[in-house]
Amino acid sequence: MSEKEYHNLFIKDRSVDELKLSYQQAWNAKNFEIELYWKRAQYFWAFQICRFCRLLWSIKF
Repeated sequence: MSEKEYHNLFIKDRSVDELKLSYQQAWNAKNFEIELYWKRAQYFWAFQICRFCRLLWSIKF
């Protein structure tokens, strides 16, 4: 999609308030996705720590 096509499709004939609302919704969606990414990463590392502790426990006993 060219810049002109993008402008005609998404920006042309829109008020500033509509554009600000669209930007705010996109920003909120991006922040939500980032928050979910970090939650998944925390679960992954918690699982890895549990596995590492199990490995150390099995070596000890």
